[in-house]
Amino acid sequence: RRFGVSRATVARYDLSGKMVWCRAFNLGTFSNVIQTSTKDGFIAIGETNSVTDLAKYTPSTTSQNVDWLSYNPTAAAPTDIFDRCGGYPNPVQRHMNVVKIDNDGNVVWNYLYGIEAYDAPNDGLIAATTRSIGTDLVEGPWGNLRCVGSATDLADNGVKKVFVVDLDMQTGYVNSMNLFGQAGTDSEAKAIALSDQNNTYAVTGYMGYTGATRSRAFASLLSPAPAFNNPAVLNPFWTVYADDFDSRIKTSDHAASWDVD
Repeated sequence: RRFGVSRATVARYDLSGKMVWCRAFNLGTFSNVIQTSTKDGFIAIGETNSVTDLAKYTPSTTSQNVDWLSYNPTAAAPTDIFDRCGGYPNPVQRHMNVVKIDNDGNVVWNYLYGIEAYDAPNDGLIAATTRSIGTDLVEGPWGNLRCVGSATDLADNGVKKVFVVDLDMQTGYVNSMNLFGQAGTDSEAKAIALSDQNNTYAVTGYMGYTGATRSRAFASLLSPAPAFNNPAVLNPFWTVYADDFDSRIKTSDHAASWDVD
């Protein structure tokens, strides 16, 4: 709580339960962390309203030498940042934050993600009026990460939709991203898992539906095909619902326990 508010934190323990290291990152929270299959580090997902990399903050840091957090980085545009936020009356909203760290807790990459495309003259407006969060992630079969959560859909009056982002695991650069959900109602993915056969992703969470007074649990299947510049791959094959579950039911958090053939 160095900045007076909570910071997303990752701690590593040995098998005896003794802490090896503990690192604080950006303002906000992490909801999940995985170890890479190559055992070269960890990747955490959550949400933050930081626009600079607080993991690299020191008391001597000034506005001239901060490390800004890139938004939706790609190989063609790796350094788009929210550096014009001061002129907007709304505070910076939280955005999906994915951080890769090495085995010693040092940052490899640390980025923000949202469904709205970057627009340099209006980056402060995007930062202040859109929101996205990350809830879960899984390593894919193509050197990729498939991340899920939710994001505001400005084309649908700002309701939350299921947000799916496919990233290059080594660089954190965006391969593709997409939204899905029912029009006019809030939805959010809570968990994602890849089947043992690498032939499909299972995504679970809650999803509203038109005319209903509550949300319902859902499960969707997504293709494991490479998603580079192909957001259609991130649309579900099909979605099923559990109408007898109340909204935001925790049972839907357990996609990892499913055996999907």
